[in-house]
Amino acid sequence: MMASVDLPPDLAHLIEHALPLRTADAALDLASAALDEQRRVRAVAQLLLYEDGAVCDVKEQEVDLGPAELDSLRERIAAAASRLERFDLAVTMPAELLRAHTPFVRIADIDLASAQRKGQGKHDAVRDRVRAQAHAHGFEERFAVLADWGDAPRTVYFLDVGGAMLGGNGLETFLDQSDPDDVVGVLEALDAAGCERLARRYREGLGLIAAHGAQLLDVINLDWLEREKIEPPPAALESWRAIDSWEADGTWTLVKQELAPASERFIEAHWDELVVGPA
Repeated sequence: MMASVDLPPDLAHLIEHALPLRTADAALDLASAALDEQRRVRAVAQLLLYEDGAVCDVKEQEVDLGPAELDSLRERIAAAASRLERFDLAVTMPAELLRAHTPFVRIADIDLASAQRKGQGKHDAVRDRVRAQAHAHGFEERFAVLADWGDAPRTVYFLDVGGAMLGGNGLETFLDQSDPDDVVGVLEALDAAGCERLARRYREGLGLIAAHGAQLLDVINLDWLEREKIEPPPAALESWRAIDSWEADGTWTLVKQELAPASERFIEAHWDELVVGPA
């Protein structure tokens, strides 16, 4: 692309040589770029989607690429390259690919004394700090933040969500009222932490939704449901009372007996990815 002439030469050179970003099915480029009065880089970004080698969709959007600093712009482009490979581009806009990078920062100052005063242990302290970091840019921005994180902190976050939500009002309410990204994230976290029994119950709950219809299915990625092999449950389970219960394999029992200890084991196993310093 031809960068706007009022960009500093180093930024113009970077854009000229780093873009467009390409995958087999998509390309991300800037149609124009310039500095505004605050010396921030403003651009018109284009996301092109391909099918059988031909362009099938073009998404164009004005984007703010941050301050006119070489390292900042280089980091955004590198983050966009990673997201272009990972994101569902059918539902992604250019600004989502080019937003500022928000990596997980390992926790450097676990306050165990404060946690103990609240009746908590070190695992609770880690969960609290992971949650605070995920929400640092606002609760509504949490999924954008989590998309930049590695598997370990993202799993800890969604295990915390699962413990709070499933252990509170149960699986039925969670699946009925939660954001689809939470629904997907919690199941992936249960699998990652080895919560086999609760993950099986979770899939049975999704099967009930698939069998009876729900608002969730209007927005969730149906390819994901198919990939997870979500099928209608057997007749014996065609009631939430068989899933959300205090029975041996009920949701609330499994949150306490399986998810809680699995979360602690996961934190221990991935301590160096989460915390600076010894466990």
